[in-house]
Amino acid sequence: TDDYFQISTVINGRTLIQTHDEAGADAHLTLDADGNINIEAGSGTYNNDATTLNFTAADAVYFNSANGSRPRFHITNDRDDAFGPLFYLQNNRDGNGLEDGDDLGSIVFTGEDEAGAYEQYGSITGSVIESANGDEAGQIAITVANDGTERNGITITADKGTAEEVDVTIANGAASVTSVAGHLSTAGTLKVSGNSIYDNDDVECIRFDSAGNTTVSNGLSATLKTHRHFINFGVNLGY
Repeated sequence: TDDYFQISTVINGRTLIQTHDEAGADAHLTLDADGNINIEAGSGTYNNDATTLNFTAADAVYFNSANGSRPRFHITNDRDDAFGPLFYLQNNRDGNGLEDGDDLGSIVFTGEDEAGAYEQYGSITGSVIESANGDEAGQIAITVANDGTERNGITITADKGTAEEVDVTIANGAASVTSVAGHLSTAGTLKVSGNSIYDNDDVECIRFDSAGNTTVSNGLSATLKTHRHFINFGVNLGY
């Protein structure tokens, strides 16, 4: 028949293991080992030209190296168009549909502490805020460890009750500092929860009191419209 399996060896010991199905593409090759399958490449390179590579029952895939700045993970698109490669983290919940609050996936940054204990130093997590069909809303949270506990760095959350609204929470705790290199522009209301605004030299420039009064100092001139510590858009501050 025209269906066959063959093993051939040519110059330098190069060996080809080949299957062939004349009528179709069903000449599958299965390695079913009651143990490990080890592939050792003398040149250090493993090539695979398959269109799709599936690990259907893999709980973990490890890439280990003892070399500096390794392993490296490259995803490259060589097609001559405007589209780049995609990296998916997907939660199917066994095909039963996701629920509000479900995680979609995380990128986790881990390492040891000085005592050699395992620590999680940061993560990027995507999750579901609203899973209703046609009203889906998501969240991306970037967290970092502080005192051994991961705390919020930046959280981006779609408002499931308001179309086209995405809220962003930055930093953790009132003592946290958020630095902006350049100008800060707002198209809406700037809400100040504290009592003062300081300049780069840590000198108080604007103070709010409980009566709703605003005091401008340190050589600033300003036109303000305030109400209970809200500064309306259009504020103009300058030396």
